[in-house]
Formats: sequence, structure tokens, C-alpha cells
Amino acid sequence: PEAGLRMVIHSQGETPFPEDNGFNISPNFKTYVGLRQVVIKRKGPPYGKCREKKPEDAEKNMTYTKWGCLRDCLAAEMVRECQCVDPTYINTDDRLCHINKNKNEAACLREIDNLFKTDVICSDCEDPCESVTFRKSLSSERWPSDVYKDEFHARLKAENRTVHSDVAIARIRDNYLQVVVYFEEFNFQTVTQRPALEIVDLLSYIGGTLGLFVGISVLSMLEFVDIITNLFYFFFRWLLKRVRQRLFGLDELENEEEGAEDYY
Repeated sequence: PEAGLRMVIHSQGETPFPEDNGFNISPNFKTYVGLRQVVIKRKGPPYGKCREKKPEDAEKNMTYTKWGCLRDCLAAEMVRECQCVDPTYINTDDRLCHINKNKNEAACLREIDNLFKTDVICSDCEDPCESVTFRKSLSSERWPSDVYKDEFHARLKAENRTVHSDVAIARIRDNYLQVVVYFEEFNFQTVTQRPALEIVDLLSYIGGTLGLFVGISVLSMLEFVDIITNLFYFFFRWLLKRVRQRLFGLDELENEEEGAEDYY
């Protein structure tokens, strides 16, 4: 078994899930937790999928999170299929499954877990359109030090803690820890999703393309039509010559060409 505690840092109103989103704090250490607040704003339809704030959230005094939605949905599926919930769901009024005594309940929970991992169930939970997260940086040092250990032991005795003998001095490091939580900067970062192409930009691109074609002069268009016409004329003239060679023979065609030269 692990020693220490598990800690989770979340915004106000969110339901904490230390077993999923937390981090461990070990005894015998002083742990520094530096925080940076990040506000994420997502775009809803038609750009993406996210859940807007609803009035019932304020009535329940809670903040919607995707993980909370997944946990609630998973618990509901357990109750519906297995008539009990996983023992790790301690904040529930439903009956807990006896996975060590009842093999059927254990198998049912495994089946629900497999369906959950493959997105067969609980696939409708979406990210909130606006959420607050904290980026954490952890560092630690040994605590208490050899110099401070005796002083700390005396402070515990002065505060009427359960410290009876010198044996407790040797066990202080195995049973105590210290955590310092602080903000690394007194500002926050905002991450906002924006569409790659706004309606105004789309209209401007269409207008620019139309302007390119409208900018071609009428004279240039007529010259282009004249060139195409001449090309078709010489092509059909050559084609007609080949057809006449096949139909009337090469000699008659040569006579005609000589007569045409005499005429000119």
C-alpha cells in the first residue's frame, strides 16, 4: 500500500475526483505545488460540440464537467444492468456491489467497464463550453531536516499532539508531510477556439475572386475568342483535307490544288 495522501486541485463548484485527476503527496517531504490558471472557451455548433451552462447547474450549486457526466452515466448504467454500483462510488445512496463475494456482480461490472472504454455507452457527455483548469508544476524537498526535526517534535508536544517518547522523533518523517500551494503568476491564460473562416472572410474571398474575373477587359475576351475561332478553323480545314484525300484520292486533290494555284 502507498503512504501519503492524494490531492486534487479544481475550481469552485466542481466535483473532485482524486482517484482519477489527483496526484500523490508523499510523507517525509515538503511538496511545492505551483499553479497556473487556464480558462478554456470552446465553440459550440456548427463549429464543434460543447455543453452550455444550464439553469439546473446553478440550482444544484455545481459546475458541469465532462468527467462528472461520465461518472454519473456510468453509475446509472451499473444500477440499471447490475442493480448495484462499484464500491469506489462512495458518495451514492445505491447499493454497493460485493465484487469479492458475488461473481455475477463482478462480471457485470467488468462488462459495463468494457462497454464504457469502447464508447458504446456514455458517449453523449461533452466538454463544457467554458472551463477552468490549473496547470501544475511539482517539486519537493526532504522534510523535516535533521536540524528542524527536534524543533518540530517540540512543537507537536506543545500543541498536545500524541507524542510520548523519543521513538516518535524517528517516526516523524514517516507520518508527516507538508504541502505549499501557490500561484506562479498573478494572471491567467485564456484559450479561445475560433473558426478558421468567418462569414465575413468567406464573403471577402468570394468578392476578390469575382473581382479577378470582372477585371478582365472586354477587348481581351474578344481577342481570346478570336484565337479560339482561328484554331478551330485551321483544325477543321486540315480535317476536311484528310477526309477528301480518303474519298476522292490523292490525284484529284492535287489537280484541284494546281487549278487553284493557276487561278491565283
